Amino acid sequence: MSFKLLKVMFTVGKFLVITPSRIEMGEDAFPRKAHVFLMIGLVTAGLLASSIYRGPYYMEYIPMKMATQILLDASLYMLNIYSILTTIRKKPQWCRLIKNLKKTQNISIGETQNYWWFALANAIFWVIQFYESFIFTKMMGVGFYAQYGVEYVQLYLQFFIYFLLQVFLKMFKSRYQSITKTLSDELYLMVQLQRRPLVREGHSLTYLNKIKHNICVLKETVDTFNDIFGWPIVFIITFTSLQVLIYLQGLFVRSRRTLETIIYNVAVILWHCAATFFNIFLCDSVSHEGQKILTLAYSMEKYLLKQGENENEELSRFISVVKDNYPNFSAARFFSVDRTTVFGIFDAIITFLIVMIQFESNHESKGSGFD
Repeated sequence: MSFKLLKVMFTVGKFLVITPSRIEMGEDAFPRKAHVFLMIGLVTAGLLASSIYRGPYYMEYIPMKMATQILLDASLYMLNIYSILTTIRKKPQWCRLIKNLKKTQNISIGETQNYWWFALANAIFWVIQFYESFIFTKMMGVGFYAQYGVEYVQLYLQFFIYFLLQVFLKMFKSRYQSITKTLSDELYLMVQLQRRPLVREGHSLTYLNKIKHNICVLKETVDTFNDIFGWPIVFIITFTSLQVLIYLQGLFVRSRRTLETIIYNVAVILWHCAATFFNIFLCDSVSHEGQKILTLAYSMEKYLLKQGENENEELSRFISVVKDNYPNFSAARFFSVDRTTVFGIFDAIITFLIVMIQFESNHESKGSGFD
């Protein structure tokens, strides 16, 4: 992903009040407090109004499902509000993030615009929303909009955050891949020349100074990303887990199961899983590039064992810098975000799904007994 796509994201994000208005950082690049609190007020008022209409329906749920639904609504609301507030609470972090990405722009490789992917993702999102409106308007009438109209705004804010995370993570990945390629090329050169006098006399490692600088800058950039998006990642993972849990449970409830609702439930599950898990795998991919850099550095070390003391010390210092600046993504310091997170999510969903279905079955059995 390139800065051109990031500019598009910021142009859209300024209307949603969840990003600065442009990548040229300055005080006027951030929204005014009045604009921020107006957006927060609109989302809050909309959710409170819809809660009045949702309340009677929630009261019909078993306690466990009602608690799950309330937590789901709360996680989406907190994601929206926290993301909006970062534009005024984390101005220095936003400036540092963009500044460091610009500073390392010259080392990135494989960056593409991918405007079509943003357009396609928007199209898929709105197709799902229109399909939801179609089937639930038939079932509930205009009452559906009273209950869930505000979610059109909330879910689009969430969708935008999904894609914004993806843009940043791909920018990180391209920069780490560039460092990996540089070291890989140097290692190949060392292997090819290992039996020649040139190598025995010493292979210059001056290029490592520039790489060390870039690694330190990128580590600071990743830490800044964690600072800005750590809590949103927590809310996204929480929301996805609860959403998948509820919609999977809906697939097992025969009284509410129709072909239309099955298609909708499956579409929503796939949408949120794809968006959330893709970003998790991107985090893991960036960390894996950091591991590749360390592996290449150790591989270079064995070809320098017979070299001069200066070369060995230089490489040892480089390895220490790589180890101390390893890229790691965390969800508000609660847990690291890598591919094992996906298994943790599935484990939690399956466990709670079994319990919820059991409670639902017991509830229906008691209801049938009274009848």
